[in-house]
Amino acid sequence: MYKSPIMDMTPLGAYLAEKRLTRTAFARKLGAPVPMVSMWARGVTTPGLRWALEIDRVTLGVVPATAWVTAKPKRNSRKRRRAA
Repeated sequence: MYKSPIMDMTPLGAYLAEKRLTRTAFARKLGAPVPMVSMWARGVTTPGLRWALEIDRVTLGVVPATAWVTAKPKRNSRKRRRAA
């Protein structure tokens, strides 16, 4: 089954495509390593808070820091028994 690369694009990947910016050029603007920007654009990893805020600033809010926030699944919490 064919998967469109555009449908799987992260907000950063979509921004770079729309602005016709290379990952290298954006990495220079951001001050981040190119491999890191590439991984964020492809959705391999997500930036930490510092980088998310910087991406928000550099893109003038087009890619907001909140775009990287995902809900984490709740862990199965077990009640701990107190020692008698």
